[in-house]
Amino acid sequence: MYNLIVFNKIPTLDKLYIFKERLFTKFGVDLFVKFLSSIGVTPNIITILSIFVGLISVFYLFVSTTLFSAFYITNRLLDILDGYMARKLGIRTPIGDRLDHFGDLLVHAILLIKTILQPNLGLLGIAVLLTYLGEYLLLKEGKLLNKKFPTGTFAYFFIFDLYKLGLIYQIVYQTISYTYLKFVMKPETDSLGKNRLATKTQIY
Repeated sequence: MYNLIVFNKIPTLDKLYIFKERLFTKFGVDLFVKFLSSIGVTPNIITILSIFVGLISVFYLFVSTTLFSAFYITNRLLDILDGYMARKLGIRTPIGDRLDHFGDLLVHAILLIKTILQPNLGLLGIAVLLTYLGEYLLLKEGKLLNKKFPTGTFAYFFIFDLYKLGLIYQIVYQTISYTYLKFVMKPETDSLGKNRLATKTQIY
């Protein structure tokens, strides 16, 4: 006889919340969040600042590794901070979530496009673009972009001038992710009517 278990296999945004909150509490980020709130800074303001800083990092890509790294790391820290602040203060909104996801997609998509337009990449650049678009379209079709979006981890390789390695990583990761989403995962509707990633396995 089979037991049916439904669980999330691919790490999603929600799965990172508990870990981040514990880490932030440990380092006193709560106090910083309260200070920002007291002077009128909102999570959406931080998100917009994060997007702006991310676009600056795009400008310095292939121009200055030091400046690119500084702005990109700042972008990542701000991206973490805005969501944490929204959850901590209980002011998460659909608009804020969409803005946050849009910012991530915009920055990483432009980083990727600027990278694959560099000479001597050839088929590697085309393969990266196709896998990125493939995963994005699949997530969009399944209405799962509120839980997961194409990874931008490749950009961390750029901090160390490992551009081609970052692109190869992108291809491998997204091919696996796309295959898993297409043939194993499927959207399920929870009690609130929202889609979530789920898969079924059978245990004897």
